[in-house]
Parts: sequence; structure tokens; C-alpha cells
Amino acid sequence: MGLLTLLVLAVSIDGFSAGFSFGLRRLVIPLYSLLIICLFSSLAAVFSMLIGSRVAMLIPVSWLPSVGGAILIILGVYIIISDFRKSRQPALPEWEREEVDAENGSSLRILTSISKCPDKADLDCSGKLSAGEAALLGLVLSADVFGAGIGASLIGLPIFLTAMAVGAAQLLLIPLGAGCGRLMSGLVSLKMTSLWAGFILIFVGLINML
Repeated sequence: MGLLTLLVLAVSIDGFSAGFSFGLRRLVIPLYSLLIICLFSSLAAVFSMLIGSRVAMLIPVSWLPSVGGAILIILGVYIIISDFRKSRQPALPEWEREEVDAENGSSLRILTSISKCPDKADLDCSGKLSAGEAALLGLVLSADVFGAGIGASLIGLPIFLTAMAVGAAQLLLIPLGAGCGRLMSGLVSLKMTSLWAGFILIFVGLINML
């Protein structure tokens, strides 16, 4: 149960960061949009863990904890490296960011923009996250869930309990992050929140490999 809690926290912490970004800009996340994001995360967990269960059939049982742990460690290292690279990139002024978004409107560029700055999911600048915008944000946030889900399946975590826990964590952490963002607007930022997710995944992976 402890490993499940740590894993869910690791893959859901970006939800807190996304909510925080929305809170800083006073953007509204309606309940239906929040539920869409949670659904994407839960589905990503289910699909990735089903894939992991298929992969497990091809691997000797005695190897499963080590292989699953290695996948989690690799994902954790990747997240940390990616976060360092993002943190070293100079932030664009707001007006320049808007120009870039207007010029580069392809789906891939939009997803990349949202992954770097979650509050850019508000594509129409309405101040409220619509259902379609929530789906885009949910897709971005589910990327880490998908990667970790394969490793989680290999180390023996239950599929549907993990999926429900991931969805519930997003349901709690996104509004919590938004509330903190509103309270601390202008005082702090969470540029390197993903570092914690990376370290937690590495920790869980090491526990299963030892």
C-alpha cells in the first residue's frame, strides 16, 4: 500500500503544479473539466498497466520486480533531466508567448506548449478551462501516468485500484494546487515540481530492485 501511495503521488504531482499555474492566473477549472482530466489519468493507468500485464507474460516471474523497478527508475531519471532542461530555458514575456502560440497552432505544438506551461491549456483565453481544453491538459498529464503504469504492473500493483487512486489524487491535487496558487499569487512558483516526481519514481524503483 505504501508503494501504491508513493507511485500515485509521483504521477499526480504534476496535477498540483498545473492547478497551481491556473491559480496564479486566476483561471477557473469547472468540475466537469476536472473530471475529464481525472478520467484521462485513470484511463492511461488502466491501458498502460494492461500492457504491462501482457509484457509480464514474456518475462520470468523472478525478474518482474527488477524489470518494473528499472522502468520506474528510467522514467524518474528522464523526468528529472527534462525538468532541468525546462528550468534552464528563459521564460518568454507574456505578450511574446501569446504571439508564439498564435503562430504555432498545430496540435503537437499546442501539446508541447501545455506540457511546458499548463496554464496555456486555456487556448481561447476565456479564463475558464473548457471540456476540450481539459482533454488536452488531461492528455499531457497522463503521459507520466502511462509510462509509470507499465512499471507499476510489473511490480505487482493492482490495475483498477491504482487507476482509481490516480484519478482520485488528481481530483484532490489539482484544486488544491489552484487554491494555493490563488493564495500565493506573485510570491512563489513551482518551476521544478516534477523533480519530486522523478525522485519518488526512482525511490520506488530501487525498493523493488533491492
